[in-house]
Amino acid sequence: MYLKDTVVLAATIFTLAIALNCSKHSKKRSSGVKVIEHKVVELDSSASNLLGTLYPVISASPNEDYLALSNVKDPLSIIKVDYQGNLIDRYGTRGRGPTELLSARFFGFDEENNINIYDKSLGLIKEFNIKTNTVESFTPPISEEITISSNILEQCQSHWFLGINNLKESNNAIIGKFSDDFTLKKSFGEIDPYLKERKSIFMNTLSSVNCEEEMIFTTHAKVPYIQVWDLNDFSRIKRISRPPPSFRLSDEFIDKVKDVQKVKEFTINDQSTTVFLAQTDEYILLPFRNETSKFYNTRNYNDRNHFLAIYSKNNFQFIKEIPLSGAPLGHTKGGYIITLVNDNPSNFKIRFLEITKDINS
Repeated sequence: MYLKDTVVLAATIFTLAIALNCSKHSKKRSSGVKVIEHKVVELDSSASNLLGTLYPVISASPNEDYLALSNVKDPLSIIKVDYQGNLIDRYGTRGRGPTELLSARFFGFDEENNINIYDKSLGLIKEFNIKTNTVESFTPPISEEITISSNILEQCQSHWFLGINNLKESNNAIIGKFSDDFTLKKSFGEIDPYLKERKSIFMNTLSSVNCEEEMIFTTHAKVPYIQVWDLNDFSRIKRISRPPPSFRLSDEFIDKVKDVQKVKEFTINDQSTTVFLAQTDEYILLPFRNETSKFYNTRNYNDRNHFLAIYSKNNFQFIKEIPLSGAPLGHTKGGYIITLVNDNPSNFKIRFLEITKDINS
């Protein structure tokens, strides 16, 4: 009897040891990611002088080393620079005419590297063609009872795939597939289940398209949940429901901004904001922020608390959350996250962050 109990005890200890060891290695594998500084880029004086007030979004060319930055101080314009910070061109002018801009907060490159700007104030989408040096205007799809919600405009296989807000209460589609001239071809996807049948600020759809793997990732500014959609049959592949630990998700829904002070307190104390979605070959990236009282006093984007949630593209599992020292502004074609170092026009700097495996973890 004693021998039998001893054998059972030994087997139990052995099993526990294996389980603990597996758990240890599993944890090691899951957290084996690090964020490293690839480089810091200072814009040249020609580019910096054109950025009176930066709108905190940077769009990147899908196939060339170009970035687009928005100046929202009169005269409004989009500034194109290379990855070394050298000024390439400027788009938009003050005054009547085809190049006029009244709003420059929704913009991006098409596959031909033309700059496209959705000017909501003018009610037009303008394409600045770099080959012909002409400007073509398109009517946005408001007639289809939808509005484009993607700040960063992305094109894939000659179509725009953009986050949308549907004005029809009976239609929960969140992604629009548009032709090159922004004619709506297909709307698909569904609003995240957490937001269904609810109305709130911060419900705008954010998206990141992957042409090669024929998928598009979506989320909303209010939630940390990510949905994955197939670009062929428009079905949902997966919903990632694991939130990062620092993401504050309130069960309060503010329909309209009636009390600005209340909204400030809400974002400081109760609610985080997803900024955009990005991806590398291996990871899905969700930058988000928590507001601070200091930011509302200084309006310095770096005075917010910023984080990067990292998920596996292979199994859609949460890997880890990493605090960021600067405001996330966008991402490059290679998957570098772009953060703000300094937005002083005389010393404007951005940082390229690389997300990579940590072989030492």
